[in-house]
Amino acid sequence: MRKRKKDKIIVGTEVLLLCMIVGILRINATSITPPSNQVSYNKNSQTNVQSSINDLYNKVAYGDAMSSDILSGKTALVGGKKVVGTYECPTLSSQTLGDAIPEDINEGKVAWVNGNRIVGKRTALANEVELGDYIRYIPSKTSYTIYAADTYSNLHQTINPSELDMWRVIRKNEDGTVELVSEYVSSKQIHLGPDTAYANWTVYKYFISTLNVIAEQYEDDRYTLGSRHMGYDKSQVKQVLSSGVEASDEGYLMDKKLVETAIGTLMAKKKGTTENVWYWLASRGYKSDGLYFGHVVRNDGSIFNYFTGSTGSIRPIVILKSTLKITGGDGTESSPYTLGV
Repeated sequence: MRKRKKDKIIVGTEVLLLCMIVGILRINATSITPPSNQVSYNKNSQTNVQSSINDLYNKVAYGDAMSSDILSGKTALVGGKKVVGTYECPTLSSQTLGDAIPEDINEGKVAWVNGNRIVGKRTALANEVELGDYIRYIPSKTSYTIYAADTYSNLHQTINPSELDMWRVIRKNEDGTVELVSEYVSSKQIHLGPDTAYANWTVYKYFISTLNVIAEQYEDDRYTLGSRHMGYDKSQVKQVLSSGVEASDEGYLMDKKLVETAIGTLMAKKKGTTENVWYWLASRGYKSDGLYFGHVVRNDGSIFNYFTGSTGSIRPIVILKSTLKITGGDGTESSPYTLGV
């Protein structure tokens, strides 16, 4: 009986304390709003408990920003106290905001330069060039060795990708990228062989792969997204391999049409010469009398079924990034376009 009475006394005490706390909070809630500087919100700050509760209430109701969060010279009331800001805003100047002009910003995009609103006028490269236009592009690589094992040859062969510095537009893609074919062919003619290698379809496919690897050496990360050797139709290769059908002689037709439409001829010279030369096509041949033929473009521009064991020059195709801009020239042979990133 005494225990129950004692429990009631303890519970009653807890309830009384709870009511006191609620009462204090109510007093705070009805205090002066907004509070004055350095003045607590409660009307009865006789105990440390009341003061602590009051400070907690002020922070919750009126924020916790510090002077470093507020712009220098500005004042604010935070947690019942006046706060003077100390944050220094960076100085706006031409040095910090740059020197871009509308032609440096993609079309339709907005940027602020030196306090001015700039609307971009820069268009995708594909919108600025036409088929057949001349473009000055110099691959960065000056030497590449083609090892004997890659050509089934008995010697290593070295080319200079940077020598091909004049290109022609052959396709403008919907994503704004542009495809170029080299105006010239490599001065070095590459030997693929021997003849008996073409009797093996696996080896023949390897030759196509080798020509595409050589074409990759004409890329430059600043300007290009990809490459291929002229005559290579990736979509048709997939169809042939997946269906198991033997080699077709139509692999070169896509690039043949692109080049003839844009330029008017398949003929090509070595740089600095006046005579057209033969060059390889990275296309499938067809089987005849137990051998596979390769394809070359002859000096008269016609396509010829060619055995390996012979030589032909390299004619790469590269894909330019859509974000490049024209920095000079008018797209003619005497004044080719120059490019910037």
